[in-house]
Amino acid sequence: MNNNSTMQINTNSRSTCNKACIKRYGFRGIVFLFSLLVLYRSYQIIIVLQSIADESKNNNITEQPKKGDERKLRKTSSNNNILHNNNWYDHCKEGDKTAMTENNNYSGKPLWIPAYPGSGSEMMRSVVRAVTGGQGAGEIYGGDGGCHESGVVTCKTHWPYTRGMKTIKEPIEMKDQFHSRYVLLVRNPMNALPSHFNYKFEDQSGLKSHTEQAPEQRWIQWRDKKFQRELNDWKDHLVQWKKKASNNYYERSMILVYEDLIDYTKGPKEIIRLTAEMKRVGVTGMTPAIGIPCLWYDVVKRKKKETKRAHSYVPGYTEEQKNAFLQTLRDLKDNELSDDSQIVTILDNYIQDIQQNIRVS
Repeated sequence: MNNNSTMQINTNSRSTCNKACIKRYGFRGIVFLFSLLVLYRSYQIIIVLQSIADESKNNNITEQPKKGDERKLRKTSSNNNILHNNNWYDHCKEGDKTAMTENNNYSGKPLWIPAYPGSGSEMMRSVVRAVTGGQGAGEIYGGDGGCHESGVVTCKTHWPYTRGMKTIKEPIEMKDQFHSRYVLLVRNPMNALPSHFNYKFEDQSGLKSHTEQAPEQRWIQWRDKKFQRELNDWKDHLVQWKKKASNNYYERSMILVYEDLIDYTKGPKEIIRLTAEMKRVGVTGMTPAIGIPCLWYDVVKRKKKETKRAHSYVPGYTEEQKNAFLQTLRDLKDNELSDDSQIVTILDNYIQDIQQNIRVS
């Protein structure tokens, strides 16, 4: 028998077998493939939870931090961390808040979450509402802003920045109404300033928040008129909460970095850290760790994409303003905040970011 005949017989045999196999094992095959898919997805989730657990252990978030204990904020993630692959979130359903309760029974004092305007305060309010079951996040611009309603866990404030807002008491004057621990939210001033300006532009133009970028010429006019004042306000915000507030009553329990919160790898881990802090002060009924990655994606990425401003340009600065950014950050880390290792690390990262990525126009 020649090779061609042998090949023909083998081909016919495979064809016959394939038809028979499909007929005999078709349903079982589908079940088998589905089982493999479920096992693979479970394996991915286990890796994510293990990564979160390792990060939590490294940051000691399950232990009560000692006063004055400075822990390294940023840790280099392993290259094989599955959250580096943005496609991991493809299985998350819209509105996915896995195992989230409908409400919480928190009856304690709310935690401050102070931030300079344009640093992601509204995003953090959305996150807190999500992990606590739809409650949990007030704000103070004037009056108490709902910060003392039942179940409120955190309170947003821009103090000491009060320009354009109703005069409010200093946090130290309201210490009896708030928990002594606070969570600081920070963002690179290179990006916080234009975000703050855009909010003002939308508000003055009667536009919905976070929907439209101001014309570049309007940005340049505001930037050149307000730059140094706003940069000083950004700096003052860090200094006041570190020196004035902390020395009297309040103790910073953690720092949330905006750039980390929106990162596919670091974002869910930062929310895990936040829920651990809220748990320490008595908050119960929050989304468990297994549900955090999809919750984070739904609140921070999917919803942000739905309301994100359409950007036609990258806000730029003059060379002089670039140097002012760098000098201000260096002064902070070398002088007023030199004893704060967490802040110094963040400022070093911001200096590098500005040096490499600022648009000089």
